Amino acid sequence: MNRFKITSIEARVIGVLDKNSSVWNNDIMLACVATDKHIIEMTLEYKNELKDTNWQVRIFDNMQEAQNWCLK
Repeated sequence: MNRFKITSIEARVIGVLDKNSSVWNNDIMLACVATDKHIIEMTLEYKNELKDTNWQVRIFDNMQEAQNWCLK
């Protein structure tokens, strides 16, 4: 199994970059499908950087729930 390797700092940097992108693209829904604790933690770090934007970030444990959320 391949391990997703990202640090907390890297997750926050990606979040800051996307936060800057939110200025001109402010209506994004990002669904993360994960059950791995590390991926969930890094997604939460990323999500925290976007808290002052209109972007919506949610974590799901299965693809069907993620797709349903994105389509609503």
